[in-house]
Amino acid sequence: MSIRRFTGSCCLLAALVLSADHNLHAKAIWHSLKELAQQADVIVKAKVESIETSETSEELWGFITHIKIATANVERVFKGNVKQKEKVRFIASPTWTCDNSTAIEGETVVLFLEQVKRERKKEDGDFGRFWKALFSIWGEDREILYQIVGSGQGRMEYGLVEGKPMIRLQTRPDSYEDPPVVTVKESQELYGKQAPIDVMYLDENELARSVGSFRKFFL
Repeated sequence: MSIRRFTGSCCLLAALVLSADHNLHAKAIWHSLKELAQQADVIVKAKVESIETSETSEELWGFITHIKIATANVERVFKGNVKQKEKVRFIASPTWTCDNSTAIEGETVVLFLEQVKRERKKEDGDFGRFWKALFSIWGEDREILYQIVGSGQGRMEYGLVEGKPMIRLQTRPDSYEDPPVVTVKESQELYGKQAPIDVMYLDENELARSVGSFRKFFL
């Protein structure tokens, strides 16, 4: 089963759960680093410069009334046909019920981004309505627009580990053949005894090597 179809199955489950009880919150599937890298067209370190908020003409998915588009300046490229100092624009708000996509003006993050295809407007139901609303706001002929892969999981913040800025990756425990940098014990020391065991830290060079090792899967 492909990543796209797997995510779609989660979307259907989420819709069924939420239609039964609006107080319940469905959760997206957690992907491994390899899956996120495979799905992404672009992986960059970038600083969010601005966020544009537009109101939708109707309520989507029962809670979406605004769509946010962030503009970020690329500082380092790990994958994709973009260049340093180039600007990328991406959806910085939910696209469906399980989506945690967001952005904060001024933050520097690592972004795993997938290009939004205009053909998505043809999708059925709530999915199609969202993408139609998006492109009525964004326009048909503007520059490339991206979304964060993994329903927001592909936005990775920085944290300090022994005073060194590291990329914080929360993902499935089996995401690595060789888990890098921080052990479960060290993670618990940082976050407390209830820390999830799937919180890992990478420095930028380790991320670059990891993405490079997945390159054969991009073909």
